[in-house]
Amino acid sequence: MVDGNIKPPRKSILVLHHTFFHDAFRYYPNYSMENYEGLKHTRFIARYIIEVGSEIPESEYQAITSKRVLDEFGEKFKSSLKTAGAIKFLEIMSGLIFYVNDVAINSLNLDEGVIAIADKLFSTSPVEYEPVLIVNPSAKNNLVKKVLKFYQATLGKKFTDKNIPFLILDSKEAVLFLEARYPQICDSVKDRMKSAPF
Repeated sequence: MVDGNIKPPRKSILVLHHTFFHDAFRYYPNYSMENYEGLKHTRFIARYIIEVGSEIPESEYQAITSKRVLDEFGEKFKSSLKTAGAIKFLEIMSGLIFYVNDVAINSLNLDEGVIAIADKLFSTSPVEYEPVLIVNPSAKNNLVKKVLKFYQATLGKKFTDKNIPFLILDSKEAVLFLEARYPQICDSVKDRMKSAPF
């Protein structure tokens, strides 16, 4: 018997900051351990998006960002060092991400655009969706400051940093979050990554 008072868990929607794409597809000619760890984390998240995306209907995207993020990253990606594997990987992942092609969102700068997307997801569907904004570790503090400024401008003194309505995680934190929330999917991702370099 199902208890009618038990609510299903909210679906985590990954809101991808532009630094996520640059990290996942960055070419490191001389790897430091820090760079290598960051690369592993972002590529794990990318493979997670593919793993989930291949199992769900197109109307149920797992990740979202702005069209402007995609366009600006795409231009830089085309002019950078890349392998055929990286190109194919980006094509597959890109097909599984929802890109907000809204004039108001795309007129904002890259940070403001993803903040607005995360806020919209939370404010319109707080029961169904849990926005998780994913950002490069070195860009996180600056992004948090911008989120605080965003909400302070609208809520004034009622707002504190304790009630940001969505998670802001760097790539390592995001992997830990996904492993805790979706352990079976993450185990499958780990298995696939053993046999695939990208």
